[in-house]
Amino acid sequence: MSASEESGVAALRAIVRNLGRSGPVDDLQALLNQADDELRADVGLALQVREQIEHHRQRESELLALYETARDLTALRDVERVLRAIVRRARQLLSSDIGYFSLYDPDRGDYYVRATEGSVSAQFARIRVPPDVGICGVVASDRRPRFSSAYATDKRFQHADAIDDAVLGEQVESILGVPLLAEDRVIGVLFVADRYSRTYTPQQIALLDSLGAHAAVALENARLFQEAREALARERQVNLELQVRTREVQSAADVHEHLTSLLARGGGLDDLAQCIARELAGHVVVADDTLDPISSSYHGRAADAPAVTEEVREAFAHSNRLGRSIHLPSRNVWVASAGGVSGSQGGLVLWREDDLTPSQVRTLERAAMMVALVLLSRERVTAAEHRAMGDLIAGLLKHPQDDLESLRRGARRYGVALDGPVSVVVLHLIEERSTQTVQFARTALADSGLVGHFNGELVAIVPGPDGEAVARRMQDEMASVSHGPITAGVARTSDASDLADAYRRASQCLKLLLTLGRDGAIGTEALLSPYALLLSERGRAELERFLEELLAPLLDWDAQRHTDLARTLLTYFDCAHNTTAAASALHIHSNTLRQRLDKITTLLPGWNEPARALDLHLALRLHALRNKLSVQPATQP
Repeated sequence: MSASEESGVAALRAIVRNLGRSGPVDDLQALLNQADDELRADVGLALQVREQIEHHRQRESELLALYETARDLTALRDVERVLRAIVRRARQLLSSDIGYFSLYDPDRGDYYVRATEGSVSAQFARIRVPPDVGICGVVASDRRPRFSSAYATDKRFQHADAIDDAVLGEQVESILGVPLLAEDRVIGVLFVADRYSRTYTPQQIALLDSLGAHAAVALENARLFQEAREALARERQVNLELQVRTREVQSAADVHEHLTSLLARGGGLDDLAQCIARELAGHVVVADDTLDPISSSYHGRAADAPAVTEEVREAFAHSNRLGRSIHLPSRNVWVASAGGVSGSQGGLVLWREDDLTPSQVRTLERAAMMVALVLLSRERVTAAEHRAMGDLIAGLLKHPQDDLESLRRGARRYGVALDGPVSVVVLHLIEERSTQTVQFARTALADSGLVGHFNGELVAIVPGPDGEAVARRMQDEMASVSHGPITAGVARTSDASDLADAYRRASQCLKLLLTLGRDGAIGTEALLSPYALLLSERGRAELERFLEELLAPLLDWDAQRHTDLARTLLTYFDCAHNTTAAASALHIHSNTLRQRLDKITTLLPGWNEPARALDLHLALRLHALRNKLSVQPATQP
């Protein structure tokens, strides 16, 4: 081998070694300068082969990184983590300064920065871009990648001062953006940005676009997964609530069945109160339609229950109007009226520390309705008994009587024997409540007499002669149902056949007491004997002659002219001849009184003389008593 050949072989070996170890280009160029033309041509082909190998190696590395990114994104299920992973991988794959993602807001119709990596400005992270502004708007509109190497001065995009200020605040010069598509919808734009002028190669654009495609799928999957997870959580919550509601409904049904069974077995209001208190873990008062306690869970004694305040009474009235229970949190009280059952028929008051569940509220309201049904049933039974007893009393007191023996048998059905002396008690109560009054009166008599209304008066027929003791017992027992004193007239007879006359005399005694202003007293014929003249038939005839002799001119004048001179003169006498006091009592002016007295002087000359004045005063008082004691025949209940 010649020296030139040996030299060429050595140069070739050096060039091959340089290519094999990918040596510096300068070293390779120096070696090529020593080679001949043919060798340099061959080496040029070898360099092209090396460049293609390097390109394929780099492409393989990018695809591997893209594959790993897609795999990592697929494994993520949280939207926030997916977004952060997308911008981080975008920044890494393109070796950019910043990566960020703008998400579409369908409510506002714009794009806003949702995630960033590498930014330092808070203003940059708050960018919102209208759909026709900036590179974001163009990418979303064209649905293909776009980039700019000098964004601040790039005239291809519509600029906005606020957006440009945020971009310049990050010292960004170059931006590349690709769209993220989901079912032909642009859901966002993925960006990389650099703080120097950079031209992004087609391979880099394609790489980011591929990442964007994978990211769109991963983001949509994460969104769907999150929605499914939230839906599942809601479904679980609904299922739990349904289970709780089912248990509450079943519990309410069990309580309702228990209460129904309790009443069916003959349980009373005390049993009902105890059951409700136990089921609702509180204290219960059963009230009538005026909220007066009639039973409670406090050992069955309504008197041991907490006081019913005016606020609770107002809540009871409100509950009655609305048809549902009312809660007073300040007093830990629930009030449930059952006004829908034939009007207001009572209800329940519950004291409890904790709130009631909706199911427990329904239990309370159902229980109140059951209370109302019990009270209504009681009231109907009581009313029927009262009507029957009232018919019996009417038969005994009217004149003439029905078959007395049949009436006595009817009385014996109530445990009352009318075979000996009988007392009749007639009572006057202020603002009495008919049904409740009769019930209290029967309680006072301990079922040893007959009680009912007759001729608009409350009457008791009691075996035995001691009607006064009976009247006093009734006064004490019935004080709670009267808004004032209870006045009673008493008469007795030796036989039930004379009950009509005994009633007439007892009623006259009562009216005389009321006329004399002796409210709250008990009057008998013996105690009122000074007034026997007014109460007897013969006495009334003599009384008429006495009044005619003394008062005829005055009474005739009043009757013919519809005046009231008789009452005027009586008032003047009662006021001890004091003109001012008499005018005030009559509610007239003093001059008017003097004019009337002048007329009286004309009709009754000398009326003001002491002896005549005494007779006239007595006559006028007897006249007033006679008018007030007029009694109509007793014929109907």
